[in-house]
Amino acid sequence: MEKHKALNSEYIIDGTRLESTPAELLDECLEEVSPRRRKDCPKAGDIADESLDKPLKTTIFRKEEIDRYAELATGGGERAFELAYPEQFTRQRIAKALLDTIWKAGHFTLGDLSLRLDWKWNSGKLGAMAAFRLSASAAADYIFELDSAISSYSFEDGCGDCSLEVGVEGCDIDDSCLHDIDEGDTDDWIIYIPFDTCPHRLGASVLARQLGSNGDTAPEINDPDWFMDCYEVVRELVEDGIVTGGATVCDGGLMAALKHCFSDAQVNISGISQSYGEKDSIRILFGEVPGVLIRIRDVDYDYVDSQMLLQDIAYYPLGHPSAPGSGLSITDHSKPAISSILDSLLNVATEGED
Repeated sequence: MEKHKALNSEYIIDGTRLESTPAELLDECLEEVSPRRRKDCPKAGDIADESLDKPLKTTIFRKEEIDRYAELATGGGERAFELAYPEQFTRQRIAKALLDTIWKAGHFTLGDLSLRLDWKWNSGKLGAMAAFRLSASAAADYIFELDSAISSYSFEDGCGDCSLEVGVEGCDIDDSCLHDIDEGDTDDWIIYIPFDTCPHRLGASVLARQLGSNGDTAPEINDPDWFMDCYEVVRELVEDGIVTGGATVCDGGLMAALKHCFSDAQVNISGISQSYGEKDSIRILFGEVPGVLIRIRDVDYDYVDSQMLLQDIAYYPLGHPSAPGSGLSITDHSKPAISSILDSLLNVATEGED
């Protein structure tokens, strides 16, 4: 399919006409657009397609296989576009690209960044053109609501898998990265900050694809105001040197980020479980809600806490790095209430004896 036709056609998806073309949607977010652009690119007719149904096959996940799941979820490489989840996957790609900049040197804010969007597409795949139109719409809406802009976009038809590549540009970004999260003291804190308020789900995740099952909804990443608040706070902490290490949480979920960054650590995810009301630890660990892991010194904990509270940002202290060679230990159990009460009583009794 010609690039001109893919970008400048009106789409009929599932029998419903969507009047704006992908080019019209994306042009609204361009940093600079020629006043003759639309005149030079007239509409190229209609494209009719059907959106794909979500996969029905489900997998029963078992906690005892979490190590195997971790190996599957940490596989690198370029990800194929999830055609059954075009809007969710597009927002996730944009969020990840922006999060990867948060660790860069230089002085910049989210509003200083612009994005390059390159769709490499196989228009012959079932549902591919419907997915492209929905992806373009989701990208334009999300970028606009993030108060960001598109520097350029492109569509290239070919064969093989469909993909969306997202790049980020900014005049004050230094390509050097400041932080290595796996270096520091065992008193340091490991903190998880999700950059969206959606629940953790496994649809469209690396783990689901590796297991050949997408029988779950995907994270509905669509809270740009939350993302902007989180980005502002974490970016300031990075620039001020409070964050001594950092890693993006996205592909492979929280578990992939932990495995990549902490070969030795004691981590407890019970706080996340309680906050989200989520009993399935597999969803929490492998659901791909964009976010960050940060490492801070113990002496800076109260300051970080105050900054998070000031902006009303939810964050989750997961634990501390442990001694070299001890390995990564993950638990999802909080201390029983009765134990907490007994501890308090014992502390009071001890203080009374002094």
